[in-house]
Amino acid sequence: MTEHYVTLFDQGFLPNGLALHASMKRHAGDFRLWVLCVDERTKSVLDALHDETIRTIALADVETDDLLRVKEDRSR
Repeated sequence: MTEHYVTLFDQGFLPNGLALHASMKRHAGDFRLWVLCVDERTKSVLDALHDETIRTIALADVETDDLLRVKEDRSR
C-alpha cells in the first residue's frame, strides 16, 4: 500500500525539502510526497526531478477568492 505524505515549503526551505525526500526514499518504502509549492521556483525544481514519488501542487491552484482577498494583509 502506498503511503501519502503532505508538506508545503518555498525555495528557502527547498534544501530541507530535498533532504526530507532523500531520507524518505531510503526509509519510507512505497510513498508519495505531495508538496504544496509556495513559489514557482520550488515547483520548477521539484518538477524537473521527474521523480514519481513527488507530486507538486502550485499555490495558485488551491487559492480561493477568499484567500486571495486576505493575502495582502498577511505575512508569508
